[in-house]
Amino acid sequence: MRGRNVTRSREKIPIVVPVFHREEDTKLMFKQLSKVTDNYSVIIVNNGFDDRKFLEKLKPLHYIENKENTGAIRPINQGLEVADGEYVAVLHNDLLIFDEGWLDHIIEFMERRRDVGLVGLGGRHTINADGMYDNDTTVAGNRDLPLSYKPTWRLTEVATIDGLGWVMRNIGLRLDESFGLMHFYDLDLSLQYIDAGYRVYVAMVDIRHLADDNERSTRSHSDYLDRIGGDDGSYFDEVQEKFRKKWQHMLPITRGFKDESSAYQRIAELYELLDDLRDHIDELGIYVKDLEAEDKKKGAEIEKAARYVRMLENENSNRIAEIEKLGKYIGELEKRPSIEGVSAERTADHPERSDSTRRSAVAKFRLYMESEGLAKTLKRTALYVPRKAGLLRRENSQQNRH
Repeated sequence: MRGRNVTRSREKIPIVVPVFHREEDTKLMFKQLSKVTDNYSVIIVNNGFDDRKFLEKLKPLHYIENKENTGAIRPINQGLEVADGEYVAVLHNDLLIFDEGWLDHIIEFMERRRDVGLVGLGGRHTINADGMYDNDTTVAGNRDLPLSYKPTWRLTEVATIDGLGWVMRNIGLRLDESFGLMHFYDLDLSLQYIDAGYRVYVAMVDIRHLADDNERSTRSHSDYLDRIGGDDGSYFDEVQEKFRKKWQHMLPITRGFKDESSAYQRIAELYELLDDLRDHIDELGIYVKDLEAEDKKKGAEIEKAARYVRMLENENSNRIAEIEKLGKYIGELEKRPSIEGVSAERTADHPERSDSTRRSAVAKFRLYMESEGLAKTLKRTALYVPRKAGLLRRENSQQNRH
């Protein structure tokens, strides 16, 4: 294998790996790295890793331990400061590489192409004027990304690498720590090399980035979120604006291009997406029909309830009319001095009795309305009025006999 010949002649390449929790992913990453990589050493920067014994077993060329989480940018620079040699690699601790001899092929390419300063394992052809990379121009061999992102060529020129992993010509360039803990350091490093007169490339390497699962990403860790104020989205926007201001004299920028096969693959993916959308539209149509049927049923129930309410309103109006009628009738009974049972003599002897009796009847009527409600009060009144009238007639009859 051509890459193996390079391995025998080239220098040992230091690989900087910052580690921060995610112990199981990190162990898997180093195990896979050892299967596909020759003639390398590791520089470990410990930002917060629970299994210290595992790190010791790796026998790192350099081991740096920070007392607190310093993000991604600072620990990478710490590793670069102690890395000797013409080339140095940087890898995330959750990146799985499957291509045997990947590092050999990249070093061989950079040896032949002295104009290349930086080779990533993923990247983009374009950075827009606002400082954001154009995601449609992504180039990567990541197994979890669409096939249209995979280039035909083994190596392709780009405007920026992706920070998941890279090999750099060790000319003293460093990440910009003014950006804070993370974000846009990969774009910034790429433009540093371009500004220095070098080209930036992406190698077609079979990889998987476990941080593509957001729940497993450092960006969702409470320690990181506490350091940035709790909102990674706002923090991302803040760093993007810093990057844009720094490089606005070079933005927008495009390097390389999507090849024809990528375009055809993208068309195929769009057709698949269209088919999925049609299936969803059909499902949505069925759902809409079900909703319409349910709405129609609810509309019938609402109309039925409305009719019942109107019936109650009519009944209530009738009862109010009956109450007013009964009130007038009671008032007339209480005003009559003799026919309804109160003799003229008794009224003359006790003029206050008529007023007090009337007030008492009205007060009782109101009390029953408040305590028993309309229906019971009407029933009570219906029983009371004829009984009261009969009693008054008997009293009047007795008075006449005497």
